Amino acid sequence: LFFNDTATTEIYTEQIVGSVRCVQETGINAEYMGTIRSKVCNLIGNICRHSGFFYDVLLKYDLISDAIKCCQDPDKHTRKFACFAVGNAGFHSDKLYEHLRPCIPYLTELLKDPEEKTRANAAGALGNLVRNSSSLAKDLIKHGALHQLLEVVVSDKGPSQSPRRIALFSIGNLCVYPECKKVFEELNIRSIIDPAVLQKYKAVSYTHLRAHETPEHLVCRLLLEKKK
Repeated sequence: LFFNDTATTEIYTEQIVGSVRCVQETGINAEYMGTIRSKVCNLIGNICRHSGFFYDVLLKYDLISDAIKCCQDPDKHTRKFACFAVGNAGFHSDKLYEHLRPCIPYLTELLKDPEEKTRANAAGALGNLVRNSSSLAKDLIKHGALHQLLEVVVSDKGPSQSPRRIALFSIGNLCVYPECKKVFEELNIRSIIDPAVLQKYKAVSYTHLRAHETPEHLVCRLLLEKKK
């Protein structure tokens, strides 16, 4: 969905929110409501995919708190799209970070979800929560998100390897901040990221490394950079 002006956005968003809440009040069966919740979370994620234009609208209609609640939903599809929604709500700026703070323990727990795509979405969302500032870094440390992301790198057996690769990117985002890098060092991250890879990229130029960067290389680069 793409709207050309704020007035149109307000009209359509109000209709969407009104319809969803009307259905919630009708006592419709739980399975159908799960489908609706998952589609609403998917909508939130998609309208925030390319810009932060809708962030104020999400706040006005309290859709951020609704998406956060859906991270604990019994429906597996709703949990998956809730991670997608809150992740994109933190991607373009830190404007919503304070409102997204309560989702950190839920996202951390979802790194252990049975669904591979949900684990990947949760890993990406946690990385987005430090993409634009360090304001939530202490909360991520407090709730064990750094440890669990590293556990995904070590132990996730998903066939696509998507959770592992996205967790590495998120670890790279976190390593930008000294307090997070310190925690990763305490968790012995250098022994987890292949020592041979780490040694190899000590001898590679910074420009070459950036031009051919993979998730593993990103983490290696950020660990090898001197603290400013």
